[in-house]
Amino acid sequence: MEELTTKVTEEDLKNGVEDEFGVVYSRDGKRLLKCENRNLKSYTIKEGTMIVCTKAFWDQFYLEQITIPNSVIVIGKNAFEDCDGLKYVDIPNSVTTIEDNAFSNCSSLKKIEIPNSVISMGCMTFAGCINLQKVKISASIKLISIGNGAFLECFKLRKIEIPKSIMFIGNRAFENADNLN
Repeated sequence: MEELTTKVTEEDLKNGVEDEFGVVYSRDGKRLLKCENRNLKSYTIKEGTMIVCTKAFWDQFYLEQITIPNSVIVIGKNAFEDCDGLKYVDIPNSVTTIEDNAFSNCSSLKKIEIPNSVISMGCMTFAGCINLQKVKISASIKLISIGNGAFLECFKLRKIEIPKSIMFIGNRAFENADNLN
């Protein structure tokens, strides 16, 4: 059985299965390893996928919309980092972990909702999302900490509701989020 990790090796890619859109999955379909298609605008991750691996969609400049199924539990480090065109992403209620820099520098992202299933949100998760205006964190969330620099340089962020479950907010979590009320 394949180990469910966010890290991708050359061996993983060599043994992976590429779909018709140029997205490579592990043989068992539980891990989305990498998107090879540099011109993808919209994509629906296959049902049954549990892990969106590290740098899976990194620097996919044209990607505007991603649909994540309810089977995904982890969004890996840098998974969508530098996806400048990403405007729409719905994080399903199955996701428990959003790792470091998962959505950093997604400059077209305007709003995001963190579902109540999320337990861990890493450092710099949405850092550099310069047009992010609204973040909704479920009131019944299990999340206990917001990582260092999580919303760093989210210049247009105006509103974020922080639930009572949050016990720790990391250093520079909201640095340069000057429009925050």
